[in-house]
Amino acid sequence: YLVGGGVSADLARCRLDAGASYRRSLVLFSDVIQFGGFEQQTTQYGTNLACRLGSAITVRGGVTRAELEVVRGGTNAINSERWTYTAGLGLNMRALGQVSLDGSLSDIDLTGRQVLTPTGLENDGLRQRSLRLGLQRQLGSRITVTLGGSLLDTAPKNPFNVIIVDGLPQVVDRTSFKGAGYDAALNLRLSPRLNLTASASRNVNANGFVGAQFQVIDVMDFRGSYDLGTRFTVSAGMSFRQSKFRGTVVTSLEPQRRVEDDFYRYYAQLSGKLGQRLTFALSVNHNERRSNPSVFNFSSTGVGLNLGMQFGRGAR
Repeated sequence: YLVGGGVSADLARCRLDAGASYRRSLVLFSDVIQFGGFEQQTTQYGTNLACRLGSAITVRGGVTRAELEVVRGGTNAINSERWTYTAGLGLNMRALGQVSLDGSLSDIDLTGRQVLTPTGLENDGLRQRSLRLGLQRQLGSRITVTLGGSLLDTAPKNPFNVIIVDGLPQVVDRTSFKGAGYDAALNLRLSPRLNLTASASRNVNANGFVGAQFQVIDVMDFRGSYDLGTRFTVSAGMSFRQSKFRGTVVTSLEPQRRVEDDFYRYYAQLSGKLGQRLTFALSVNHNERRSNPSVFNFSSTGVGLNLGMQFGRGAR
C-alpha cells in the first residue's frame, strides 16, 4: 500500500512544491533474485522551489529525505537513509533551445552494514555528486532532441574494507567511481498517428535492492506508438540495461556477490477508452537477465490489464 500527499503554491515568480509518502510492499523488481522474497517500507518527504528571473531564466533547488527498511526477509543489509540536495539553472534561448545546468549531492547511510574502523563500528555510507549540462531543442514540429553530459563522483564515506553484514564480517571492495555520464534522446513524430523514441544514457545509482553499494548503469531504449483512430493506441518497444555492481556483499537474499547484469526487456501494449469514462491498457512483456555469476540468470513473461475510470467534465 502507498499513502502520500503534497501541496503546491505560487509565490509571486516562484512555485513551491512539498510532499511526503509512505509505501510498504513486497519487492518485485528485476534487480532482485527472489521476486517477492522480502517486504520493504519506504518513507520519503521533500520540497522543491523554482523561480523565474525574467522571461528566459529559471532557478530551482530542492531537498529530499528517504528511508528504506526491510520489514520481512531476514536481512537488514540493504536498509538505508539518505539526504539528497539539488540545484539547477535553466535558460531558454531561441537560437539553441532550452539549456540547463543541474547539480546534486546525496549523503547516504547504509544503516544495515557497519564498517570496522580503528575506533570501532560505524555505519557504512556513500557520497554521490553530479553535475549535468543539458540541451533540449525542437527541430521543426516533428523532431525533439535532448542531449546531456555529466560529471559523476561516487565514493564510500569510509575507506576501511571490513564490513559487518547480518552479524558476520566480510572483506569488501571499496573502489569509487569518478568519470563521465551522458544522456541522449530523440523523439520523431513521423505522422499525426505515429511516434518513435530512442534514448541512451550512463549514470551511477546507489543500490537499494541488492547487496551492492552502487552500480554503474548503461541503458538503451527504443519504443514506438501508433494511434488506431481516436480511441485506441498500440505501442511496442525494447530496452537493454547493463549494470556493473560495486562494493557488493553477501546476504541471506543473495548468497553470492553480484558482479554484472545484462537485462533485456521487450513489451507491447494496447490502450484506449471504453465508452466515455472507462480506460484500459492490456500489455505483454518478456524479460531476460544474464548475470555474472550465472546463478542470478532468469527469464520471465507477464501479461497485465489496467482499468481506470475518469470523473468530471474532462471525461466527456
